[in-house]
Amino acid sequence: MTQNERRRVTTTAKLYREAAVLVRLGDRMRFEGIIGDAIKYVGRYLTTETAGWLLPELENYVHDFGGGPVRAHPLLLDAHDLLTAFRDGGEDFLAPDDLQEVRRLYAQSVALKKYCAADMPTLHDICRRYISVFAEAVADDLGVDNWEVDDILQQRLRKGDLFASPRVQGLLDYDFDLDDYIQIELSDGVIKVKCPEPALDTVFGEYQQSLRNGGAMDAISSGGHLFDFVSMEARTVNGELVAHDCQRFPPDRQVARRLISMTDGLRVLLDPEVALLALKQDFGLKPSYSPHRSQRSSSGSY
Repeated sequence: MTQNERRRVTTTAKLYREAAVLVRLGDRMRFEGIIGDAIKYVGRYLTTETAGWLLPELENYVHDFGGGPVRAHPLLLDAHDLLTAFRDGGEDFLAPDDLQEVRRLYAQSVALKKYCAADMPTLHDICRRYISVFAEAVADDLGVDNWEVDDILQQRLRKGDLFASPRVQGLLDYDFDLDDYIQIELSDGVIKVKCPEPALDTVFGEYQQSLRNGGAMDAISSGGHLFDFVSMEARTVNGELVAHDCQRFPPDRQVARRLISMTDGLRVLLDPEVALLALKQDFGLKPSYSPHRSQRSSSGSY
């Protein structure tokens, strides 16, 4: 984009009048460069009284990224709104590692209502690299070009404004440690369980063994090959029982329900996708992964 093209800002768009209103009413946001000049131009004759009268209900501006309405006004949204948008539509544009982090952060913020300090740089980096995708999705509705929304959001990101909202600051807990929680997530086509307590990890291992004995674990493969289940056996290092990095289970509703029930009353981060899987109805189209189902089927009795 040439400098002349960038100078053709859409000053007639409602977005700039709204920005000028917020500035006139004492909002802390101060934009720079071409965007800042455009806002000053639109607001040069705007009085405080007129600003109060013109102030629209910006909170009502939402956009559906595939998972329901998300607050999407670039002047008011915060980092959590961007995270929600990326979580709803991220499968179409996020890199696999970024998608996994987005899903973890979203599940963590919804289920536990917490971010740790280490989550902030991760979320900041994801926002920085994918804001342009968000801008492209909402620009037409705002009557401006993609780069204008992108510039506004990038300026707010650089100044820390996207992370200064009461909601994001309220979720930030410097004492929070995700490693203290059992994590159950659905990724790579399997349910993964990460358990920090070796004793409880052994209980999950015993349940996995029962599934394996019933043939249910045959449904899990990686790269066309079965996982090395021997490495998933309970293990002892230097005479102490050690928890696995994660244990894998078939993506079945009965398995999901059982895993959730096993963590009842414990500190757990549950992936919403696993919770939805547990709620699915069984119409008899898929085999049950009950540990003894294959044995009952082979005998011809139920």
